[in-house]
Amino acid sequence: MAMITKRMFRPMTLLCAVLFFFLFSGRGTGAERAPSKEPLPSIPRLIQESPGFSDHPQSNGIVWLRKMHYSLEADGSLTRTSTRVILAKRGISEEWTRWTFPATEGTSVEVLSAALYDPGTGGLLAPVIPLRTEKDGIPVVEIFFPDVQEEFIILLSLKEVFARKFAVEDLLWLNEELPQWEQSIIVDVSSGSELAIASSGTNDPKKEKAGPVDRYTWHIMNSPAWSGRTLKSGARSFLSFSTHKGPAALALALESLEKRLLPSPPRGAQSVINSGNKLKAGYALMEWLRKAPAFPPSFPPSFVRADIPAEGPWTEWEKVLLLNRWIRSAGWESKLSWVAAHPLDEKSPASLASVLRPVAELNYQGVSPFYYDFGALSLPGETPPSLWGQYIYTRSETGLEGHAASGSSAAEHRLSIEWVLDLDKEGKTSGKVTFFVRNGWVAFFFPRSTPDDVSIARMARELFPDRRFAEGSAEVKAIKYGWQITLPAEEKQSIVSGGAMLVPFPGATPSWIAELGRSSGSYRMAFPFVAEQKFILRLPPKTDVVALPDGMKRELEKVRYEETAYYNKRRNTITAESKIVLSADEITEGIGRGLAEGAQRWMAYSAKTLPLRIR
Repeated sequence: MAMITKRMFRPMTLLCAVLFFFLFSGRGTGAERAPSKEPLPSIPRLIQESPGFSDHPQSNGIVWLRKMHYSLEADGSLTRTSTRVILAKRGISEEWTRWTFPATEGTSVEVLSAALYDPGTGGLLAPVIPLRTEKDGIPVVEIFFPDVQEEFIILLSLKEVFARKFAVEDLLWLNEELPQWEQSIIVDVSSGSELAIASSGTNDPKKEKAGPVDRYTWHIMNSPAWSGRTLKSGARSFLSFSTHKGPAALALALESLEKRLLPSPPRGAQSVINSGNKLKAGYALMEWLRKAPAFPPSFPPSFVRADIPAEGPWTEWEKVLLLNRWIRSAGWESKLSWVAAHPLDEKSPASLASVLRPVAELNYQGVSPFYYDFGALSLPGETPPSLWGQYIYTRSETGLEGHAASGSSAAEHRLSIEWVLDLDKEGKTSGKVTFFVRNGWVAFFFPRSTPDDVSIARMARELFPDRRFAEGSAEVKAIKYGWQITLPAEEKQSIVSGGAMLVPFPGATPSWIAELGRSSGSYRMAFPFVAEQKFILRLPPKTDVVALPDGMKRELEKVRYEETAYYNKRRNTITAESKIVLSADEITEGIGRGLAEGAQRWMAYSAKTLPLRIR
């Protein structure tokens, strides 16, 4: 049951907000609110039955209900009706408050209901008027939900019709950035038609007759938020379906995109292409397009116009198509590939929605071929970290050829954590910790390739959730293939009794290593890796080491785990280290058992203590 505190809301504030909607929301070409044609969810019922922020204290929003209904009309049009009810806090991401739907020729968008409700009373705060306008020549429907009070409920219901689709298909992520309480997905297909399905994290659908159609229904409860903080590839739950199946059918849809008529480069791009050094010209064109005007984040990145203009803004997909064509003028070779949400075979759904994005496979004389993924760090001859573990497909004469991108060898993806600590006679440790982050770990910790205060703080918090580090105190240095980051650490008190002392190990306990310790079955990793942690402890004078922990070395299938500890009497220091090495990215059940053991030992390392006696 939702635990929501009722709040007094100033009437004048609400009145001003409502007047704002009516005065300014309807500018453009006839914004309107269509009467609801499907029963809308009961807001009071959802308030009573759904979780509140006391159940999700770290979240600024909860999707109480997500309902999707798909059907194919007699003329081949695909109808998708969607309803969302979201409990939101002020400051929630614009992804949930600002919606943009292209309404180009062949696509219609009808807003059935858009409104804000009070979570305390269930009463209507204000209707929200959709705006029909244009974004750089593209007809769109925009819907904006302002945060009229500290907590509010968003209701958005709309019907989209895609003309001449001749298939019922889509890809849905079942985990979003917000937790989701209830999801209902209904797919209607002609009686006797086959529906190809690929999914992860959900059960098989319920199939039943519903008049002239076969109805497939999925009902999913209590889906956790998706943070992306996992070392696994393809760990996000999804549902993909289509009445077409097999790579040959999907290849036809991709061919129409690859052969789309494209404009000649504009003056700015042409000047870059015409520069003397063709190798540098290619890299300069990539950077020019990366920085070129783009549509706002609320606009679908996969939207591709039938006639792409010569001047921006362009969507992300359009930029890749333009790069693929224009870079050839600089003497480069280029071929389009496509990143898929799941493996594609003869039985898989042939849904274009299962294609996440295009990437360009580039080649120039003297440079090894490499993929260019917009917005990701790409180096010549190397697969960018954003693609490691991803399924990549290229059109061929027989359909599609693909593979899962490999993250190379474990030694290239090394995370090293090194503590240097001083222990005083009262049992307090102080010092600093240095992180060496290379290759795949760079993409994992720093999605924008370069560490900043926010990403460094998140890394330190994930690795050592029980320790505090002063934000903004990091020393950052570029190293080969990565970064060196040093942080001063807060003092830590040991357990002291008389002259006896127990010093806790400064072990890392990240949730994404713990996850590997609980995993079973077969799965893929984003990249093989080495993770090692080490500390050097300087002891005070007249300290006796009562005992050192035993060393350990476990050689398992594609997994190695080891621990060492050494006392240097001359320097009066103790050095201890643990290391886990995973030499595969395709995890079988056997490898997974070894990895689970290594991950559990890594997590247990932080519970160790060092017994000492001070004379």
